[in-house]
Order: sequence, then structure tokens, then C-alpha cells
Amino acid sequence: MNNADLYLQVGKLYDDMNHGLSLSYEIHKCRRASERLDVIWDEVIKATRRQPLCDFRFMCFKYLRDKRFTCREIGTAFGNRDHTTVVYGNQQCNYLLEYDADFRKRWAIFLQS
Repeated sequence: MNNADLYLQVGKLYDDMNHGLSLSYEIHKCRRASERLDVIWDEVIKATRRQPLCDFRFMCFKYLRDKRFTCREIGTAFGNRDHTTVVYGNQQCNYLLEYDADFRKRWAIFLQS
């Protein structure tokens, strides 16, 4: 049995660099990023629609989609949101990365966390 089979047997996902990753581990990384960006994690999970929270939520959605988690898995982890909310958040994040310099700075901090 090779390493890939072992990781798949325990319910892990495999990323491009062959490290076993789980959704809970990646969400923990998002929680650490929330501390660095002064965002309260409990507010991120709630339905609060203030701009800084929405922007951070969009970052989380994009980060997790880039890690190849499904929109349904991400939505469930973020307070049972619909998968279309995750799709919209990912699109908004891409748009903001292209046109908003402040958002790009926060995205860089997010990725370093």
C-alpha cells in the first residue's frame, strides 16, 4: 500500500504536493488568518453582512476552493450556507483581487497566516 492509499483510507484529501489535508485543518488556518486580520471568527460564521466580514469570508471561500474542496463542503462549514453563496464569494474575491489594492494586501496577509 502506498502513501496515497493510506491517506485516502483515513478520509484525507491529497493536494498537489502530496500532503494529506482535511477541511478542518484548512479552516483552522483560516481561523489563524482571522486573528491576524483582526476579524472575529464567530462573526464570520454568522450571517453578518458587514463589509470586512464579507471580504474575509470571500477570502476563505477562494482559499478553500483553490484547495479543491467542494462548494457544498465549504458552505456547510460556514454556517450551512448554500453552495451558490460560495460560488458568488469566490467570484467576488477574484474581482476584488484584480481591482482593489487594499484587498490584495489583506489577501497576502491571509496567505501568510
